[in-house]
Amino acid sequence: MKALKAFFLSRLLREKLLLMGFIGLAAALWASGFGKRAGNFTREQRVLRTTLDGQAIWLGRRTSIEEKSQQAIARLDPSRTLSDTRLLGEVNAIASRLGLRMSSDDAHTQTTAQFAVHSLRLSVTDVSYEKLKAFYNELQKQSPYIGLDEFTVQAKSGSQANSQDLVTASLRISSVEIVAAGRQRTASAR
Repeated sequence: MKALKAFFLSRLLREKLLLMGFIGLAAALWASGFGKRAGNFTREQRVLRTTLDGQAIWLGRRTSIEEKSQQAIARLDPSRTLSDTRLLGEVNAIASRLGLRMSSDDAHTQTTAQFAVHSLRLSVTDVSYEKLKAFYNELQKQSPYIGLDEFTVQAKSGSQANSQDLVTASLRISSVEIVAAGRQRTASAR
């Protein structure tokens, strides 16, 4: 330390100012980086605290949620719940009755201890609004065993449309299946 002090004092004034400028610049860069890291840390801490508070609220409501879940399951008729295959078959049957051409993209299953939720993403192109509305009404008749999670409709532009008003729709449909107490289904992604 004494050697560093002696080195500094032996320099000319302009060299001392230049060295102090470099040290000041290095300190400013370090402080800037430290400020960014400290800001990121406080933001992450705030997000984590909010997440943990939300989880604590849900965990506090656990018994109520489980009771409501049991009540909802008790109201379902296990013979009317649909597996992933039955969901696809039922949706295709409804579409065929109405003359719709559908394509399915994505199907997956989420399984819990009590039930499995099967989801299916479908696309319908060049369909009239009336047929699409009839399809929706037919799905509503199957509630709560079949539900419509997402529904997006896009109208054809003036140059693309024929004399009819045709639309393109994207849907995500889901069904609930009661899982037998002794057997667990594995979640599958197709």
